[in-house]
Amino acid sequence: MTVAPGDLPKALHELAAAAHLSEAVLLSTCNRTEVYAYAERFHGGYADIREVLALHSGLPPETVADELYSLHDAETVQHLFSVAAGLDSVVVGEHEVLGQVRDAWQAARGEGTVGAVLDPLFRRAVEAGKKARATTGISQGIASLSHAAVALATERLGALADHLDLASLAGAQQQQSHDRNARHGHVVVGDLYLRIEAPCERHELRCGARMQAAFVDDPQ
Repeated sequence: MTVAPGDLPKALHELAAAAHLSEAVLLSTCNRTEVYAYAERFHGGYADIREVLALHSGLPPETVADELYSLHDAETVQHLFSVAAGLDSVVVGEHEVLGQVRDAWQAARGEGTVGAVLDPLFRRAVEAGKKARATTGISQGIASLSHAAVALATERLGALADHLDLASLAGAQQQQSHDRNARHGHVVVGDLYLRIEAPCERHELRCGARMQAAFVDDPQ
């Protein structure tokens, strides 16, 4: 599940107002939905988070509970720092997640749902994420799923200018990847729509993700 940007303020206030929670940050991206919270009691706080996520997903709390995992104390700190550094990403070292962590923190600050515990924690996590990229080589290679897809396709197919160039994108990565990969071919994949174009026909297919793709009958 994800929490839409427009629903984020409401979700943050619901979390911070819950019986066992006093601070909350909600990180919701295309790859993860994570709640960081300061809880007076672990089990009570876990139940509060489950209820809020169930409310926003439209699913029963027991169904949501089956898909959750929880960390606490030092494990939570380690996980957040790993996320900010890009170590917990599908593509290790990807750069967008650091901005997403920062945006989630700033959103919580704007709504007044962070305080003496989570505010400095997220500040240091963002600093650590920046330092990891500045002092190591973690982000020097392939740093996004779309970049990885193009690299793999190039390895398998050769020059993509003569073939189908298909890259899976989401959110803000769409334009960035299109700009970076335009020289390899002529296909853009977006996030809510699928269009397939052939020389003499066009098909439009609805699906859960938006994609645009162009196919050439004979790439040779």
